[in-house]
Amino acid sequence: GCPADTSSIGQVNVAPQTVSGTLNASKSVCYGVGHDTIRLKGRVGKVLTWLQSTNNGGTWIPIVNQSDSLIYNGLTQTTWYTAVVQSGYCDIDTTNAVAITVFAKTQVDAGPGSTITLGQSVTLAGTGNGTPLWTPSSWLSDPAIFNPIATPEITTTYTLFVTDAKNCVNSDTVTITVLKLKYDGKITNLFTPNDDGINDTWYLEDIQKFPDSEVIVYNIYGQEVFSKKGYTNDWKGTYNGDDLPDGTYFYVLRFDNSDTVLKGSLDILRNK
Repeated sequence: GCPADTSSIGQVNVAPQTVSGTLNASKSVCYGVGHDTIRLKGRVGKVLTWLQSTNNGGTWIPIVNQSDSLIYNGLTQTTWYTAVVQSGYCDIDTTNAVAITVFAKTQVDAGPGSTITLGQSVTLAGTGNGTPLWTPSSWLSDPAIFNPIATPEITTTYTLFVTDAKNCVNSDTVTITVLKLKYDGKITNLFTPNDDGINDTWYLEDIQKFPDSEVIVYNIYGQEVFSKKGYTNDWKGTYNGDDLPDGTYFYVLRFDNSDTVLKGSLDILRNK
């Protein structure tokens, strides 16, 4: 008879049965800001993809991700997540679905903007559901109420933050535009600095309302004898601590961030 023969070796690989594993528990987050990581544990097999649904599982959209974790952030609507797992050629299995519930957006309105003149006040018209806080707090009567009185010295954008019962925060902004006063005060063109308590300093009406003002005084030869930023009606006609001689001088008054320049003459008379 013929000799016996043996075939080549055939191997059958038996994959373990697919086990989808479990996802960590569902949770709730604040509108637009919640973020966290969903983790898959206990799987047997390879993660094929993740799926998400925004209509309670009615339809699912694939997410390109084959890892054991999925990061979500900035959700604005409740979203469901699940992972798809397969071991070898075994049946595909899908994990439990977890829902990330998004709380409704905290209601907040900082109110309409307004324009005021420097020195005026306006009541902010903030509204919302929760606890308010305005920033910056500068020039506000109370930053922890919805309707503080604002008296800003410069154009300011205020942000109203409202924290609701679920500790979620939303914000809105409002800008208060501040117009600088136009200087129209009377400027004394003569003063008598003789320490008699009458007309002893050079007086510019309402100049204290213009801290950004600058005055410069020249003698008849064009030499600067006095200058001050934010003048406060306190010049007694001196230069380097000495009395200037009686006579006529010339002044220039100007303001920061303004093209307004006022010029004129003034007389110093000490013996009057």
